[in-house]
Amino acid sequence: MSSSSASIDEQIADEIKRIARDVIDWDKSEATETGYKPHWKPRFATDGLRVERKRIVPIDPQMYNDLQLSRGSTGNEKPDLNWEFTDPATGVGNRREINEERWNEFLKYNPVNPDVRLLDLGTRNGQFLYFLNSLGFSNTKGIDCVKLNSLWCQKNDMDVIHGDVHDLTQHIEAESLDVVTAYHVFEHCYDPQKVINEMHKVLAPSGAVHIEIPIEKIDQEHAHCYAFSRRELGKMLKKGGFTLVHTTHQGRPWSGIERVVAKKNS
Repeated sequence: MSSSSASIDEQIADEIKRIARDVIDWDKSEATETGYKPHWKPRFATDGLRVERKRIVPIDPQMYNDLQLSRGSTGNEKPDLNWEFTDPATGVGNRREINEERWNEFLKYNPVNPDVRLLDLGTRNGQFLYFLNSLGFSNTKGIDCVKLNSLWCQKNDMDVIHGDVHDLTQHIEAESLDVVTAYHVFEHCYDPQKVINEMHKVLAPSGAVHIEIPIEKIDQEHAHCYAFSRRELGKMLKKGGFTLVHTTHQGRPWSGIERVVAKKNS
């Protein structure tokens, strides 16, 4: 059965079988009180990924996507393929405080109406889109390179594309968006400048972005494929045709969390 004719549940089941067969090494998985802690092959792969000083570059795109899956919102702790998803409503409840804080900060520097055209990068289980929808924002969509995440969002009636943020223009029309959000996504990108350039193309004139990143080293086990230094994101945004509106940094100068609001130059 082709993916186009299969139901979402059937596609999810097929993808889980592929993951259990190709992505998890059950012989190296650890037994726990509730089942197993999976040994994710991409976290320790020596082929398919090229480790450089400042970034991890994918040689095999599927390996890269599966590396992100290994740190995503889904998880299988049982070899019987009883996959455990995080319900988006539960995710909203667990993360409402941080979602409200981020969104209110963005609105402070870039007020928008409920009909704003918004794209969330690295949507995972869709909890941020679900949060926005609960506030009356209905013209929202997301994109995620992990097929299982995008399918789960679609199952929960969210408009989420399965695709790579490095190639936004393959999925999104030029100048068709007003806002792009990306919370702890850019450190998972192997070429953040390319993603920024792609965001610039899909945003309408004066469109805005809200991005949050950690300042830390690359870490294959945690799927962090790019090591940002402080203020580096802002320099990338300027190079990509954006004007910085507001920047915050929490933590030590050489670590911590950085958050940026920027607008596309008209």
